[in-house]
Amino acid sequence: MTTNGLFLMAIGFAMIMMSPANHDINQIRLGIMTLGFVFVALGFYFYRRGRKNDKAQKNKKPTDDSIETTKKVTKK
Repeated sequence: MTTNGLFLMAIGFAMIMMSPANHDINQIRLGIMTLGFVFVALGFYFYRRGRKNDKAQKNKKPTDDSIETTKKVTKK
């Protein structure tokens, strides 16, 4: 999930960089810039949510049921 967020943020930053119409900084396309900020915000949200879920899965302790169902495999 974190890669989806990073991808959206990259698209958003590219849109923000492309928002000036030409070399004159006074002519900015506000629609593209606003859409870029929305993409960055959504990407950051998905990135943070994915990181929290990854940490929760990592810190999750195995239950007794999952220990009993797993089998140890040894080579002969």
